[in-house]
Order: sequence, then C-alpha cells, then structure tokens
Amino acid sequence: AINQIYMEHYLRGIAEQSNTTHATHLRTMAVIERTYAQYNFELGGKHPELNFDLNNTSGDQVYKGYGFEIRSPNVTTAVDATRGQMVTVGGDIVVTPYFSQSDGRTRSWSEVWSGSQPHCVSVPDPWSEGRPLIGHGVGLAAYGALKQAEEGKDYKTILKYYYTGIAITDFY
Repeated sequence: AINQIYMEHYLRGIAEQSNTTHATHLRTMAVIERTYAQYNFELGGKHPELNFDLNNTSGDQVYKGYGFEIRSPNVTTAVDATRGQMVTVGGDIVVTPYFSQSDGRTRSWSEVWSGSQPHCVSVPDPWSEGRPLIGHGVGLAAYGALKQAEEGKDYKTILKYYYTGIAITDFY
C-alpha cells in the first residue's frame, strides 16, 4: 500500500523525535523534514522505480502515521508553527540531510558522498564532543541541535549553524 497524503499531515506522522523533545528542537526538525520530503518529491521521488517518493524507515524518514500524530501533539504543534517553511539557497529548495549524533564535527557532503552541496560543509559540533558518530555525519546533528535548543537558541539559528548560507523560506 502507498499512502498519499498532504505534506503537513505527513510531517505530523514522522517519528524521528519523541513528543517530549524540546519544542524548539521539534520545530527545527519539522523544517528539515519538510524540506527533505519536498526536495525528494521535486526530483520525482527517491524510489521512482517503486512508484513512491519516500519509504517509512530510517533510510528516508521514519513515518508512523496517524497513530503517532495522535500520541504526539507536540510534534503536530511544531509542524503547525513552521507550516510551509523550507530550507533554501538562492530561493531553491535544497536537500537537508540529518543524522543522530556527531563526534564533535559534522562531515561535508563531498567527504561522505560524491559531488558537493555547498550548504553541507563540515562544522564543529562541540555539543557532541567525545561522543561517537551515529549516522552519516552530513548536515544537521540531531543531538547537537537538541543541546542548542536547550541552551535557548531558536530553530532558525540552529538550522543556519548546520547548513551554510541558507535561508528559511515560507512557501505556503
């Protein structure tokens, strides 16, 4: 079965964070999850050979659907608070990779994958210093982003820290 759903409804069912996560962190994640989904949609989907855009696993975005939405009203609040906002460079939606935790720095796109994405460069991540790298290391480190939220930084500042030269643009 393939679930066809409006973007904002889809985001409410993404279970990358828990309902008890810091509100600013949930907003940060909502913006990059929306951007990631839209970017892949505009490319014709990440899985065109299977006739769908994204799967519901950690290889794309962990989607648990309406049941998660009901159990996670704080996620829904974060999605609603950032409605239509996406990460852009020069007005274009860009890919927004994210991962669990760095080991003190993120990796550049070219360090991990072929080609380059100028907004995905290596940045220090002191919030994760001394911890093991969990994930590919490119883009936003969720643990560091959470720690920045707990320090009082707003979600746009956090996004601009991890993605170089970006803007947060209202698309709808």
